[in-house]
Amino acid sequence: MITSRQVIKIIKDELKKDLDDSARDALRRVKDKIEFLEEIEYLEMYKQPKTVVDDDARKNAEKLFNFK
Repeated sequence: MITSRQVIKIIKDELKKDLDDSARDALRRVKDKIEFLEEIEYLEMYKQPKTVVDDDARKNAEKLFNFK
């Protein structure tokens, strides 16, 4: 099974190639989202779970993932 760290390495390698701006931006957004999800998973594994997510944290996550 492939890990998210391996996916990040592949994306970073692709970002070094000659890409147009839209492709580069898309790959950066994908990389940022994977790293964000990794952080959430890490926190869930090693920290006490938070029962209530405050509005600011929810809004920041929605903004990052472009939720409507």
